[in-house]
Amino acid sequence: MSKKGTGLKKVFLNKAKKKYLKRYKSIMSLIYTYKEYRDLKKHPKISKEYKKDIKKYWKQYNIKPNKKEFGIYAKHYKNENPKFITKRVFHSNIETTLNNYFYSIVLSNKNFLELFLKEAHLPETKIRKFNGVLLDKNYKLINEEEAYNIIKQERNEMIFKPSIDTCGGDGIIFFNNSINRNDFISLINNNNFIVQKVLKQNKELADFNGSSLNTVRVLSLLFNNEVYILYMVLRVGKDGMKVDNASAGGIQIVVKEDGYFSDCIVTIDLSPVKDNKVLEKFKNKKMPFYDEIIKEVKRLHPFLATCGLIGWDVAIDEKGNPTIIEANLDDIGMTDKSQCVNGPLFGELTDDVLNYITNRK
Repeated sequence: MSKKGTGLKKVFLNKAKKKYLKRYKSIMSLIYTYKEYRDLKKHPKISKEYKKDIKKYWKQYNIKPNKKEFGIYAKHYKNENPKFITKRVFHSNIETTLNNYFYSIVLSNKNFLELFLKEAHLPETKIRKFNGVLLDKNYKLINEEEAYNIIKQERNEMIFKPSIDTCGGDGIIFFNNSINRNDFISLINNNNFIVQKVLKQNKELADFNGSSLNTVRVLSLLFNNEVYILYMVLRVGKDGMKVDNASAGGIQIVVKEDGYFSDCIVTIDLSPVKDNKVLEKFKNKKMPFYDEIIKEVKRLHPFLATCGLIGWDVAIDEKGNPTIIEANLDDIGMTDKSQCVNGPLFGELTDDVLNYITNRK
């Protein structure tokens, strides 16, 4: 009787999960359909022949991408390739299939990274809180007074970050041990956050902009028992800003497959940067610690193997160690800039990936 009941419960839960995931995919499709419609004027026109090639290629997978989005990739890459991945296809078809949504919710919480990536270089945590529970760096229960004492003893600048549902640097606060008790108590009234010591970055990265922690977004794919690097983009903050987010005025520089910076240096809306002083910083230069970053990402991805796609935010510390700031597992994005430089996102793996995701549905 007990076993039968348990079996029915599992069947019910599995059906509920599938129904929820189907709705989630539909929502993602609606969101990016709207974004495609909104951005139509930005996309260059494409030829009738190219439209036919796109339709023929994607028909075999029963997927209908927005053909107009191919225009921007083909224009910059100078190749009318039908295998470019549009945003809607990436977010509603590919990402939602390669990444287990229910696991990604847990793994995206910054407070869990230290548990799953014990061998990685991570910023030093001072205190943390999730689900209303206040903890120290070792996940030991503490009270507000103990938390305040930990903060008062830290001599370096600290950063407060929401541990879930963050985007574009929202909710980030910098402070030091001079913070008064009332302001501190008000700050930690948030239910989910992490407080870490501000990472001191390597000089080679600081040379691009010393006021911000400049990070690299790396998209890795775990597929057929191997880790592939799909793209790498350096994000550099605006002079005087502490965060490197493009939404805060920063710039993004696409790294080519050979490790050298491309001339695709853009702002958040893909507008090209024209300041010669900025352009000279990256001209004919290789991304610092390029090989070390790739090696570390490939080593760490299997620790989060329930997600096939991971958007890593990586900084380089004073000693040259690639340091994981965040692992993005949901609504990862940033497929457009790289495809303009390096071609279709999945390259030679495109057919295999699309066959896999269409057979999994």
